[in-house]
Amino acid sequence: MKLANNLSVDTRMKPYENSYFSEDQLDCIRWGLKNNFDVSIYARPEYNLWQMHQICDGLEHGRDVSLYANLRFNEDQMEMINDGLRHGIDASIYADRRYDWRQMNVILRGLLMGIDVSSYSDPTISHNDMENVLKHLKEEKETNEIDK
Repeated sequence: MKLANNLSVDTRMKPYENSYFSEDQLDCIRWGLKNNFDVSIYARPEYNLWQMHQICDGLEHGRDVSLYANLRFNEDQMEMINDGLRHGIDASIYADRRYDWRQMNVILRGLLMGIDVSSYSDPTISHNDMENVLKHLKEEKETNEIDK
């Protein structure tokens, strides 16, 4: 989300400079301010730099970061959700903190292949088992396409 603001970046940085942010986090906030993004979405010391980067990437490309701009997701989970959004996928299917990033990755890959992932979209299924199901579904899909 872009904001219109006539205050200088240095002026808008003041509230963050005496906080608990690292220099790298402050650089990320400064970048957002220079680009007129709503930095309040990610300017929280609880976010690590890589989480901030995922949120900034989404903002920069006009994606709805509300799906993953949440402390309950680690940076790897955020990346998987952001990747899905980048590809036009309905990432809400796997934007659930109960999935680890590897499970999210298997679900995302299935969605990108046009496969119905409902049979393995379950956080209690390990990512290895998800991989096996996806492999089977991919082979089944390829066989059906050949038969057509």
